[in-house]
Amino acid sequence: QLLEAQLEVDVIMTRDRDIFVPLRDRAALANRENADLFLSIHANAAPNNFSKGIETYSLASATDAHAARVAARENAMAKGWSDKSDPVLGRLLAAGTDRLSRELAFEVQRSVVDGLREVYPDADIVDLGTKTALFYVLVSTRMPAILFEASFVSNSDDESRLRAPHFQQTTAKAIVDAVDRWLSRQSED
Repeated sequence: QLLEAQLEVDVIMTRDRDIFVPLRDRAALANRENADLFLSIHANAAPNNFSKGIETYSLASATDAHAARVAARENAMAKGWSDKSDPVLGRLLAAGTDRLSRELAFEVQRSVVDGLREVYPDADIVDLGTKTALFYVLVSTRMPAILFEASFVSNSDDESRLRAPHFQQTTAKAIVDAVDRWLSRQSED
């Protein structure tokens, strides 16, 4: 709603209720609709209860072992797909959307972390930074695309903030502001 109201853009949601939509269907929808941008927004999880923070991914080989594990966990839902066998990957990496996606990831990460730290100065808002990984939805889309991890549901502090409407609204507003700045730069270029 904020994207539509503030930026006057058409937003296509992959779902309008709490159902699972296969990863290939999410990417296919964006491609079929010729989307200008793909935002995949998630709540992160870890096998422990101490991992916490906010991170934003764009397409490229995994930045580190953690990024590779997060992508592998998410990609497990795309049955039969492997980042080592998908011919689309090479074309996408060469197409130039990787640079635009990295720029968008940086803008979103900075905007959300700064916005949350301003509103929650006493909270431990952990900036895990921007990373790269071969997430199926990033590999399979033909437009600049990012995967945003809002915080960890497996960490009690992060999880309680994630449930708070004010945290959700602050995060959403920061994402919209970041997209607005990024789109403005694209129209200048």
